[in-house]
Amino acid sequence: MSYRGIMFDLDGTLANTLPDIMAAANHTVTSFGQAPISVEQCRALVGHGARHLLAGALGDHADGDLIGSAVQQFRAYYATHGLQFVKAYPGIPELLDSLQARGMKLSILSNKPDPAVHQVTSHLFDPNRFEVVQGHREAFALKPDPAAALNIARTVGIPAEQWAYVGDTAVDVATGKAAGMLAVGVTGGFRDEVELSEAGAELILRAPMELLGHLAIPN
Repeated sequence: MSYRGIMFDLDGTLANTLPDIMAAANHTVTSFGQAPISVEQCRALVGHGARHLLAGALGDHADGDLIGSAVQQFRAYYATHGLQFVKAYPGIPELLDSLQARGMKLSILSNKPDPAVHQVTSHLFDPNRFEVVQGHREAFALKPDPAAALNIARTVGIPAEQWAYVGDTAVDVATGKAAGMLAVGVTGGFRDEVELSEAGAELILRAPMELLGHLAIPN
């Protein structure tokens, strides 16, 4: 199969956003009288959207109204503090350069709220690299539902089977598989290789530039 498009997750795939996410989560939960979460807890909770993160951080006693308030506070804090520590992973800028030079169409799809995805992307990368940059919008269900990924494929004009979806979690692998795309897992992000393998990743990368060698990408 010859691939024409690469769709990336953001957090844990292109960028290490964990310190900023953790800072926003702990600012929020401590304001509600809860103990701060650890790095390990935060790493395990991210990837399913802000509501899942805050529900896990607040604990089983938290009701829907409390979680909703926490999500609003988390998003407000992240909007003004979310770029303090974020960095692109080593090798990612070079990979994007190489893919773009080869004429590949690039997009981002994340479960992170849409404004935050644009904020981080614009801070770290030239947004013009990407055909579509999209976080969670109310019009689409969160990943692993494939609707948003398939909509991006239609918008760009490349059939789903000619895309690779690249991410660092089981949610990302499931998204790619559900969309009929090549499901590519990357190590070094928020989850480990065991999770990616058990989720059924069709390809697992241990360094970003490995993607070029594994896919039929023209020179």
